[in-house]
Amino acid sequence: MLKKLTAALLSVLLLITVIPYKAQAVKLVYGDFFYAVYEGVAMITGYSGKGGEVTVPSMISNYPVTVIADEAFYAQEKITKIVLREGIKTVGIKAFALCTGLREINLPQSVTAVKSFAFAGCVGLSDIRIPENVKYLSVYSFIPNPGLKRIDVDSKNPDFTSENGVLMNKDKTELIFCPPRTGKFTVPATVRKIDDRAFYGSLDLSVVHAEKEALRGDANGDNCIDAADASLILTAYAEIQTGLRKNPDGGELIRYDFNEDGVISAVDASELLMYYAEIQTAIPDSGTELKVDSTPFKPIALSASLKKGMTADEISKATAIAQKVADKYAASSDTERIKGAVNEVYKIYSEKCQFTMETTHYSDFYGFYVMNICSSAGTARALGLLLNLMGVNFEHVNENKYAHQWCRVKIDGVYWVADGLTGAFHPEPAAYSW
Repeated sequence: MLKKLTAALLSVLLLITVIPYKAQAVKLVYGDFFYAVYEGVAMITGYSGKGGEVTVPSMISNYPVTVIADEAFYAQEKITKIVLREGIKTVGIKAFALCTGLREINLPQSVTAVKSFAFAGCVGLSDIRIPENVKYLSVYSFIPNPGLKRIDVDSKNPDFTSENGVLMNKDKTELIFCPPRTGKFTVPATVRKIDDRAFYGSLDLSVVHAEKEALRGDANGDNCIDAADASLILTAYAEIQTGLRKNPDGGELIRYDFNEDGVISAVDASELLMYYAEIQTAIPDSGTELKVDSTPFKPIALSASLKKGMTADEISKATAIAQKVADKYAASSDTERIKGAVNEVYKIYSEKCQFTMETTHYSDFYGFYVMNICSSAGTARALGLLLNLMGVNFEHVNENKYAHQWCRVKIDGVYWVADGLTGAFHPEPAAYSW
């Protein structure tokens, strides 16, 4: 799963012109903005203002501003509106990530690239309009963002379009991203490919297709993709290998050839199962059974750090709520328990919590479970409480720092990321940052 995610992310980044945003050693200042100059153009690299409505200048010291650099407005929670002038061409990686107070932003017609995680965690941003000249963007431009409801695309854009707020390629054969939703979603009949992470953040979503012969991977023709289809694909592959049947073509090939390489193989079944796991849980599945000693539950005493800022009564009330959540997984496998904890915290955060850093208890689990307010720190502690109740040791990463925070668990000598704010749960091959 991790290899597939990494490969997908790299494939997007390779399509985008790489600009060495951090090439400047000297930090230049213009009003509330930090900037750098590279090859005759200016790029916004940071912001130090008070928030509210922010207008990005179109010119600085006679240099046209063309780039919002990586993390330029990262975690600027007090910004409510961003006005970008014509001339901006690139919105960098995590450019506006965790701008939790952001309610409105315009992307001018000059924008051609919206990079990965540009609007991740902008929980107050419910809709985004893609202008006509954007050529490079993907699902990774928007996730994770539980507040996003729709994406609209300028009708003149030659590469992308949207239907009912869902992002697709121009001819509507590829579904790129459906903003988070629940219930039932019917894939348009024109769609022949559904991208990885297309339904990221959609909890309890049932995905069906308007035209069963068109749905790639729907081997049994029941208008949905599930484990039964993977089984049929494996059977077909075995029959082809033994000469009992020929590799199909036409509509039958579409139903079996999930990865679109023109042949049926075990890889099709494997990738279909990973996709099915994603749309069911919205959390990457490693396919590895976690070997953590938590059967039965052996609750771990709460650390002073985890209890920080709360009275005994507040801890008791919050723990009672968390215990009910933990009890859902008492009979589950170790894998399901830890994944379930991440999923539960992400779901509560997505559906109930208001992100803030200005209210009492924003950084503790009482705020999360009882008051339904939270920050990155509060979400990490809420997940930490669940893990403690399940008997799982964890490390609170970036605790007491002004940075994104999550939990880390160690499994068979390998560190795993457990992030309730983003729903991430996967091995950590290198230092995880978001």
